[in-house]
Amino acid sequence: MMRLLRASVAVFFLCVAPASRATAQQADASVADSLMTAKDFAGASKVYERLVAQSPKEFALWRGLAFASYQTKNYSRAAEAFEHVAELTSAAQPLFNAGVAHALAGHDDAAFVYLNKAAATGKVPLDRFRSDADLERLRKDKRFDEVIAAAQKAASQ
Repeated sequence: MMRLLRASVAVFFLCVAPASRATAQQADASVADSLMTAKDFAGASKVYERLVAQSPKEFALWRGLAFASYQTKNYSRAAEAFEHVAELTSAAQPLFNAGVAHALAGHDDAAFVYLNKAAATGKVPLDRFRSDADLERLRKDKRFDEVIAAAQKAASQ
């Protein structure tokens, strides 16, 4: 009888626990989204950090962490998070955002890597590279001309 009870309890937790975790994660994601809406970016970052640790393949969670980190001026973390977003999608914008965040963090070499990747897609308007205020410092670097050339080439194809 005890074995049957233990087996039943084990089956119950195997079936219910994952659903409970998923529901808890959805609730936490809603909390993080609400914190973003309320402009509590530091609070949202903490929740998103916990969520991406639990679900490292969730695009929306990494995107939330990236934007929350950017808003708190934690540019290094924003860059890492945008890199994860870029890995999880084929969109060009996360590549551009990673480049911008790296630039703001002072990681010029990494910034140029990601800006060149974004430029090569042909999906980021050339004007974004030329006008984004967060890239002002990098425009003085000769490597920025290479980014512009790559964006022009990709746009013409």
